[in-house]
Amino acid sequence: MSRAAAVWLPGTCGELVQGAIGGQPFLVSCPIDVYARVAVELAPGVPLVAPADAPKAAAALRATLAHCGAAALGGRLTLDSPLPRG
Repeated sequence: MSRAAAVWLPGTCGELVQGAIGGQPFLVSCPIDVYARVAVELAPGVPLVAPADAPKAAAALRATLAHCGAAALGGRLTLDSPLPRG
């Protein structure tokens, strides 16, 4: 049995303000009306397949699965975005 989830996240045009006031860090960004989609489909007994140009996303998924005690799960990680990665 496989399990799947997808999320859409807005892109941003960068940080407008970043700093700290009274020792409290803050960040103000400006979201734009362009979205990236991340999808994960997990299944037992198969390898984890991820885009070759997304090693940090693949490592984050592997670390999350290990933390949840599900390191034996594999599946597919898909990243779709009209924005350049960075």
